[in-house]
Amino acid sequence: MKRTTMVLLATALTCFAGPAAAPADDPGADDAFQPERILALADKVYTHTLENPYRETDRNWIRATFYSGVMELYHATGNAKYREQAERWAEKHQWREGTEGSGMNKLFCSMTWAELHLLDPDPKKIEPTLKWLATDAPNSPGGAKIWFGHAGPPYDRPLYSDSLYGAPVFPMLYRATGNREHLDMLDHVFWTVTEATLDEEDDLYYRDPGYIGRKSPHGEKILWSRGNGWVFGAFPRILRYLPDDAPGRERYVQLYRRMAASLAPRQQADGFWRSNLADPAHTPMPESSGTAFFIAGYAWGVRNGVLDREAYLPVILRGWNALVGSIHPDGKLGWVQPVGAAPAPSRPHGTHEYAAGLFLSAAGEVYLLVKEGIITPEVIEAAGPFITVPLRRAVPEELAEDALPVKEVTASGFEPSYGPENTIDGDLDTYWGAEGEGQWIRYDLGDVTPVGRVLIAWFRGDRRRQRFQVAISDDGQQWEVVFDGTSSGTTAGLEPVDLRPFRARYVRVTGNGNTQNAWNSMQQMVMLPR
Repeated sequence: MKRTTMVLLATALTCFAGPAAAPADDPGADDAFQPERILALADKVYTHTLENPYRETDRNWIRATFYSGVMELYHATGNAKYREQAERWAEKHQWREGTEGSGMNKLFCSMTWAELHLLDPDPKKIEPTLKWLATDAPNSPGGAKIWFGHAGPPYDRPLYSDSLYGAPVFPMLYRATGNREHLDMLDHVFWTVTEATLDEEDDLYYRDPGYIGRKSPHGEKILWSRGNGWVFGAFPRILRYLPDDAPGRERYVQLYRRMAASLAPRQQADGFWRSNLADPAHTPMPESSGTAFFIAGYAWGVRNGVLDREAYLPVILRGWNALVGSIHPDGKLGWVQPVGAAPAPSRPHGTHEYAAGLFLSAAGEVYLLVKEGIITPEVIEAAGPFITVPLRRAVPEELAEDALPVKEVTASGFEPSYGPENTIDGDLDTYWGAEGEGQWIRYDLGDVTPVGRVLIAWFRGDRRRQRFQVAISDDGQQWEVVFDGTSSGTTAGLEPVDLRPFRARYVRVTGNGNTQNAWNSMQQMVMLPR
């Protein structure tokens, strides 16, 4: 935990802005379907990701997924800067396969190497990958029949749906070398994993066999959105490079269509898919990484005549509108579920590098649908109206206007990114977080001030009760406890603290953990004069 004191100078105006609206210079603010604005927004996400890397030297599936989107944006636009950036990344790593132990994850980087080779052939771009594929190792096809499991040696289990996003490397390598063994590798990996993880009843994938038979809290299957996105997003990249006369091509097309038919009715009214496709209430908040996968997959299929235009254009339009609404003014993509293997909550500010790549893939395909006249104003009008989900849950305007200004806020400690300033930013999706009994957060009103009411929103306040004290002071030295108890455990929003009106300069809240764990996590603190 970071043990320090943070100071924030603030006024009521800056602390409690109203609900977040799209800024005037946001490319998606006025019309999400104008081609120049699609490209401007995609470039904004691209730039933000480069300037805020997950790790500086990462060479695994996370950065590789971002660059798969960079390449898709290059294919869509022809803008050389995207290709050149991918080449700089490749040269930095000398065109080597990924660093993971999992065999298929190692090939995520190689997809970009192979694409760059096909654009400008040079043996150095694919030789390391070809050499690794022939290696006598348990996580390589040169060393084992089942080499693509997720666990460690001998890498034969569990088979997992995520791995199939790397499958397009095989038809790419076939295009580069003419060696049909790469098509055999594709079929072997794809259909072995599919046999182990596809739910034939729903035409959707379990993340791995360990989820077969498991149920959500509401008794439904656990069909992870992003786990299915890895597969659905792979189909366009497989079919683009797979020869038209490949014996197994139609089998891929048919499964692509079956998944599309199963996914469409699971899209929610706001355009997002939820993290559990079988149970939207499992994690009811929007989720952008799976949504981006699906929009990219639908858009390519419609544009290339593989998927039905009439059935899926409305799906694409609703989903793209949702994704545009997930972009923060600085270009950060929000509502991203963190790295995981199963449904989990996402947050408006939650982001990750891999999801930015998925957004770029979707942006490139939607851009082409507009440029090619498939998305038209008439089509957009027919599909609307669209729902936009706010990127923040704000303090109600009437409370924000009356709230007493805080001169300074300090805390005994906090986790990085969860500082005390989050409790007065007007955003109910940010919070101060500190673990352990006796952690405190203190507010300086600048002078002795009448306080009529105190309202606090606790993180997960509708699932657990927070134990806390409120104390007041005129000088910051002598303190009087005016409340000692718990929150209700029944609301995720602001709730009043049961205390009498008082006069004080300093107000201190001391947390003593909650009914689930030792964390003290406060989202907002509002003090009102009456």
